[in-house]
Amino acid sequence: MARYWFKCEDCNKRIKKKHPNFEGTPLCHKCNTNRRKRNCIFCGKEYIPHSSFGKRGKKANFCSSSCSSKYNLTGRKLSKEHKENLSKAAWNNKGNGYSKIKYYKIFCPYLNKEISVQGTYELKYAQYLNDQNINWERGRKVNFKYKRTNDDITRNYYPDFYLVDKKEYIEIKGYFSDKDREKMRLVKEQNKNSNIKILFYEDLKKMNILI
Repeated sequence: MARYWFKCEDCNKRIKKKHPNFEGTPLCHKCNTNRRKRNCIFCGKEYIPHSSFGKRGKKANFCSSSCSSKYNLTGRKLSKEHKENLSKAAWNNKGNGYSKIKYYKIFCPYLNKEISVQGTYELKYAQYLNDQNINWERGRKVNFKYKRTNDDITRNYYPDFYLVDKKEYIEIKGYFSDKDREKMRLVKEQNKNSNIKILFYEDLKKMNILI
């Protein structure tokens, strides 16, 4: 049987496929396993969803049936530490490949590596920064702490871009929901010494980033 060679999208390792017109994402076994990893939303443990676990299969949110049965917030008082673990788990699951939001890879000269950006607005803005030779970065190390007004839980806010030389933090927004508006208000109020800017569709258009 014929074999056709492809490159793994994550590590560039050569892999074989049966058909020349393979339309899926070419991944080696190791990278495919890494992409499937999730964090249990009950205990925070990292796990690989098993297709036989419940009807959700790969989209299961729990590492075991035990965690699934215990995950019932009705009438339960969770500790501050537990709530923070749930928040971290939710963030970790954002990049697991099952989100409807599309991610793109773009080279970041400042970090000298490819970076994942979310949606076309962020991609266009990253291309603009590269064209203008503006040093930028993003990642989990670039973050701010904030708390909501109705609880004492410390949360993390990760800006979309950090402009290194200008010391500016950029948030790209298409749709700005009431929840996002309240979140950004709290982040700015609780991090007054940081220069955080929000760029909307109209702003990107004025900068000739979007046509």
